[in-house]
Amino acid sequence: MILIVGQTEDDILYFRSRFTGGEKTDSLPGGIRAYVGAFGNEDMVIAATGVGVLPAAIATSSLIDKYDPYLVVNVGTVISIAPNLHQGDIVLGERYYLKNVDFSLLTGDEYGAFPGGAPYLTFVKEVSNNARDAAYDVTSKYIARGYILSGDDVDVTKDVYEKIVKEHYASAKNLMVAYDSSSYGVAFAASSRKISLLTLRVVGVEAGKPDTLLSYKRATLESMSDIGSILAQLLIDKQNQFTTMQEDMD
Repeated sequence: MILIVGQTEDDILYFRSRFTGGEKTDSLPGGIRAYVGAFGNEDMVIAATGVGVLPAAIATSSLIDKYDPYLVVNVGTVISIAPNLHQGDIVLGERYYLKNVDFSLLTGDEYGAFPGGAPYLTFVKEVSNNARDAAYDVTSKYIARGYILSGDDVDVTKDVYEKIVKEHYASAKNLMVAYDSSSYGVAFAASSRKISLLTLRVVGVEAGKPDTLLSYKRATLESMSDIGSILAQLLIDKQNQFTTMQEDMD
């Protein structure tokens, strides 16, 4: 089974519309609604986690525990940080960083890391590689592979993100491409349960360009079909490989 999560019902609407044979709705604790059905020959569950790193982590963890997927697909929107990323482009996440976590004075751990942990989360590269190859086959959208920074506060001022990256993530400066308010939570849940993760998110807003807020919803909904096509092609090409990828994470 595959689990698709987005922040809002709008993020997952397209994927629900692609169910073959209808859907059923399961209610989970915390008000989570999970939509269960089939996507071609693949069983699939789709849910909105809510906005925020912690809600995303809790909801994704609950969904993984109940449905035991072999792959989590993280969809939705991001704010672009990289200057070459524009509204409607697609971000393929490869590392996940967390904003406003700093135990350095207490434990000596790096900014963004919980005590004893790493300053970022990462997964086996085969999933991203396969998604990139599938994207080249089915869409002309610009696909940016890079790192995603997550936090609960949202700002469209470019200087805010540039300052964070400069002060705390200088070594990742050229690869930190986007910001959102849930991807780290999804990644944390998948990583702690050793589940493969694929992040495909649409640039809805460009940092430093507040006018993109006016059209972000339309741009996001239009690009979800491209993400759906990438996922469908990925399942055709690589369906038998995801279970072996899980073994690499053990």
